[in-house]
Amino acid sequence: MRTVLVFESTLHGHCLEYLRALVPALSRIARAVVVLPASADGANKQLALRLGAHGHLDWSVPPHPSKGIRNVWARCQALLTAVRRHQADHVLIPSGDLAFLVGLGVLRRLDPRWPRLRLEMVIHNCGIAYQPATRARALRQRLLALALRMGCRPDRLHFVDAFALRWAGNAWPFLFGTTFLLPSPVESPPRGTRVMARQRLGIPTAGRVVGCVGNLDRRKGIHLLVEAFARADLAPDDRLLLVGRMDGHLRAQIAERYTALLDAGRVIIRDRFVPTEELQDAIAAMDVVCTPYPRHPGIASVLLQAAAAERPVVASSFGWLGYVTQRFALGVACDVEDIDGLASHIVTQLDDAPTYALSPEGQRFVDFHTSARFQQEMLRLLRGGDERDDPSSGLDLFSDALEDPRNVGVHQPTRGTPVHAQLI
Repeated sequence: MRTVLVFESTLHGHCLEYLRALVPALSRIARAVVVLPASADGANKQLALRLGAHGHLDWSVPPHPSKGIRNVWARCQALLTAVRRHQADHVLIPSGDLAFLVGLGVLRRLDPRWPRLRLEMVIHNCGIAYQPATRARALRQRLLALALRMGCRPDRLHFVDAFALRWAGNAWPFLFGTTFLLPSPVESPPRGTRVMARQRLGIPTAGRVVGCVGNLDRRKGIHLLVEAFARADLAPDDRLLLVGRMDGHLRAQIAERYTALLDAGRVIIRDRFVPTEELQDAIAAMDVVCTPYPRHPGIASVLLQAAAAERPVVASSFGWLGYVTQRFALGVACDVEDIDGLASHIVTQLDDAPTYALSPEGQRFVDFHTSARFQQEMLRLLRGGDERDDPSSGLDLFSDALEDPRNVGVHQPTRGTPVHAQLI
């Protein structure tokens, strides 16, 4: 049985979800070796340990700098060391980025003993696809193309974002046949009603709830959401629910500025690591889910989970978030930095929530993002399959984003600019 190495240098957020969906399915067709960071914190490590039933766990990725060239080089060295240790001939990287890919290419050119192997990488962070069409962006594209031509050309590059896939197809035509659109492994939402979910969370069952889950910080626009909730014309028993680890500085600001809302129990914060099941309960407990991420490049797993739970969203109008929200009628997309506008949309969506239902297009979107389809695409090369003419590839689902030349990238929104006007 061949040895497949799954390399994950970070354990947080979506990383664990990808591993949970991938490793059990992989172990049925190959010997799976999962390489994980030695510095994983207790909560994430406990969840990752469950993977041990499906493969060998190697906790050998050393701590590395959080950013920059040293981060990329440390990850590349750790991967090469693991490949040689386990004599793997196939590598899957569920959480990759372009810098990591280029770094592997440089290492391959420098190391004459580079092993013969097949390499697949999932690209999550592709911010260049969202930058304006400037000379600086064009130069970066050419440098990336040169590095890929000279270095480590992957066997498959999986893009989770249709905009990033479109950009890669235009920027790197020589990679034709190796770039694919990947579904996200969204697990089925918990059964039961909003009331049952609220009871499991230990929060009041009366009133309406709007909120957000995951890593809670200013980058995710949580400060905008709290201020909008404070300004919104809502009933006394309407609540804001925030579940997940919160930035300490932001938590202190909220405690100082919104004392009355906290004391009244109208802003509920669960500031800690929470497992997937509890995050799903939090979304199920909400009437409306907010993803107020300003200028966020790429996808948002919270929106995917909200759609699966049939909860309407109030989302940023920027990029993928704005596109899928409007394209699949998942809620409303707006300029989240317009606080009064955001507050107004929260009120409207809460009022309309009782009659909300997925549209046929919305259901197609949900049906595409499942663990089963994720496993199918991630293991296709190992199984010797061919995705050409595959009706489940999702390319038809995002055809307007992929075919319209204006949709190659998205620039920073200005106040009042409709989402479709933001597409270059």
